[in-house]
Amino acid sequence: DVLICSAPDTCRQTQLGRLEHFIQTLGVDGFGRKIIENLYDNNLLTSPELFFSLQPHNLVALERMGDILANKLVANVQAVRSVTLSTFMQALGIEELARHVSTLLEREYGSLEEVRSLTESDLIAHDSIAFGIAHQVVHGIRRAGPLIDRLLEHITILEPEQGSSDG
Repeated sequence: DVLICSAPDTCRQTQLGRLEHFIQTLGVDGFGRKIIENLYDNNLLTSPELFFSLQPHNLVALERMGDILANKLVANVQAVRSVTLSTFMQALGIEELARHVSTLLEREYGSLEEVRSLTESDLIAHDSIAFGIAHQVVHGIRRAGPLIDRLLEHITILEPEQGSSDG
């Protein structure tokens, strides 16, 4: 059996899942489900970009949170202010935009601006991307536009390495 939330933008479990996916994809340590739930329930974390606004004094007020852990969590978040394009795209939690597609987008287009301007036709030109995937990715990126803009106030997307070779 599978439960589907009919209003995902207001569903607590869906929002918690999105927050958890975002922070795990960026590779930030220390933010388990309980801490994310506590932050969400206390209105300190309702959208991914708010991870970057967390301050130790906000966290210390939470149950079972001391100064050392609060400082460590904030430092862990601050350490991921620069990410690759593929990691950034994966962290958005857009359906069908997982490792394969995000890596292809980074390799083929190289910049977020280029990726944001892609059409379904651009994507299906690649052998490994079918129309359904292209549709989900293009429309998912458009829907995520406001979130992407808010995240870019906190995150720098690293340029792909040019001319790197494995041999």
